[in-house]
Amino acid sequence: MSRRINALQESPCYKCTTAKECMERIRRKPSLMAFYDSILGNADFDYHACGIYIAITVDNIERSE
Repeated sequence: MSRRINALQESPCYKCTTAKECMERIRRKPSLMAFYDSILGNADFDYHACGIYIAITVDNIERSE
């Protein structure tokens, strides 16, 4: 069961370090918005487990090598 947020500061997306890149990917592929919406309001979700976060992090690592 997930705990719903009461304030934006509780959202895992608010704490995410790749939020700008995430929104850019969602703009390019709107179907990702459903995934984002399911995570945004779940206060107990760890943003490190987010598929979009993982994809962005892997892409950034590959670019830096």
